[in-house]
Amino acid sequence: MKTVIELKNFKKSFGSKVVHKDVNFKVYEGECLGLIGGSGSGKSVILRSLIGLEKPDSGSIIIEGEDIAPYNEAQLSQIRKKMAYVFQNGALFDSLTVFDNLAYPLREHFKLSESEIHTKIMYQLKEFGLEGNEYIYPGSLSGGMQKRVGLARSMMMSPRFVLYDEPTAGLDPFNTKRIQDLIIEMKKKGVTSILVTHDMPTAFRVCDRMIILQKGQIVEDDKYIQDFAQGDS
Repeated sequence: MKTVIELKNFKKSFGSKVVHKDVNFKVYEGECLGLIGGSGSGKSVILRSLIGLEKPDSGSIIIEGEDIAPYNEAQLSQIRKKMAYVFQNGALFDSLTVFDNLAYPLREHFKLSESEIHTKIMYQLKEFGLEGNEYIYPGSLSGGMQKRVGLARSMMMSPRFVLYDEPTAGLDPFNTKRIQDLIIEMKKKGVTSILVTHDMPTAFRVCDRMIILQKGQIVEDDKYIQDFAQGDS
């Protein structure tokens, strides 16, 4: 299996609070890795570090063989073109329609005509079951639809990697299943991903492998994960 993401001896503190003491793990090409752990264990800190929104105190963040930990903003912008971050709340622009939310990354990073942008967006809306909502503002959408729009926007640049931060949090069973199905579809297209979640049924359904963050380090143990899922951790 080809390693495409790797954290090596990753350490991170905020003031006197040590979040990660020595985190090491690999993500293999095409898999969905589940990253789970209790509240405050620093799961989202790792996701933000992978896309350059946080800097480690020490250690390496290796993406396709390159250590991005020392990268500057110009270098990180190239990484962000191939790595999408799906925020827990969708992180949509309230003042923009669904169409313009999806158009934003294309207008920001590519030189495409408005006709090309329109074609890409209409295709994406159909893929995510959002046809007919292109001119609606996020505030008029349900929580489940907002998450689907956020996921659709994250895929507009056809990323090779997707970082999911609690994508099913607060959703009813119907919308949870829709998000699960979309993640599985992304896997079928060869997208490599990391899923941060407290939703263990979702983790068991979509993840190929799971690891647990505990006391600033990684635990990889199938029995421990089963115990964690039952609330015994």
